[in-house]
Amino acid sequence: MISFFLTTNIMTKILSLSSANYTITLPILMLVFLITLLIGKLFILPVKTTKNCEPQAILTTMHPNEIALVFDLHGVLFNFSLSKAIYDAVSSRQKKQLIIAGLNPFLIWDLIKLVYNSGVVEKAIFDMGQKYPSLKSLVPLVLKMANEQTPIKSTVDLIKTLKKQGFKLYVFSNIGEQSGQILQTKYPEIFALFDGLLFTSAQDNYVSKPSQAAFDKFLTKFNLDKSQIIFIDDKQSNVQIANKFGINAIQFINASQCKQALKKFINTKSIQSDLNLDLDFL
Repeated sequence: MISFFLTTNIMTKILSLSSANYTITLPILMLVFLITLLIGKLFILPVKTTKNCEPQAILTTMHPNEIALVFDLHGVLFNFSLSKAIYDAVSSRQKKQLIIAGLNPFLIWDLIKLVYNSGVVEKAIFDMGQKYPSLKSLVPLVLKMANEQTPIKSTVDLIKTLKKQGFKLYVFSNIGEQSGQILQTKYPEIFALFDGLLFTSAQDNYVSKPSQAAFDKFLTKFNLDKSQIIFIDDKQSNVQIANKFGINAIQFINASQCKQALKKFINTKSIQSDLNLDLDFL
């Protein structure tokens, strides 16, 4: 209720603005939405707690082409660009409809709960379109806004180096297939670095990390064994669950930290002596 009353009071002030001045109103509205999201996550929705995750095993006998480095996307390879999302909204012919929808605190709260509970933004967007039929026409715009992601250059550079060293590279992300297609269209050169991509799908009801079903789906699709994998994700809960399932995992903070963490998994000296492979780049 705290979030509801705060949002309602701010929305009332927004409504007092000139109804024609949508270009000014929309950025304010999006800021209110983010504040509401933060309040909901901190004070209302249940807090998810996790424990520290440490490396479980060292890969010493495998050739790099037998080691699968599995990357999450958001927070690891890409960061969300709020400025680009705002530009999409402001420049859209549907901005008036978007503002009107955003002035409904019940709708905003429903969206927050859907995103939090499912963990899949694409699913939440489509579910909102189903629950509020008047918003169905906004789904493509909101999906585009949600996928305004910018590459993290240091991570891209690391992945390019790993590729040259012969490691197998995969994407294992909770973004939906349509969101994945949007990003692949924008950044084909980045996704070309990977040997396989797995996004969550409506076909299996958006099964997603940290569920065991999602990890099993990944292993089955690419015919990989748990012992081959180093899983890299920014969410501690996903890393902890991966460790529980017997998968080596690193909680990503930044590319430099990730390099250091990889050293704990890969015995570079033994690999170098057996394969004459230069892994000092780590």
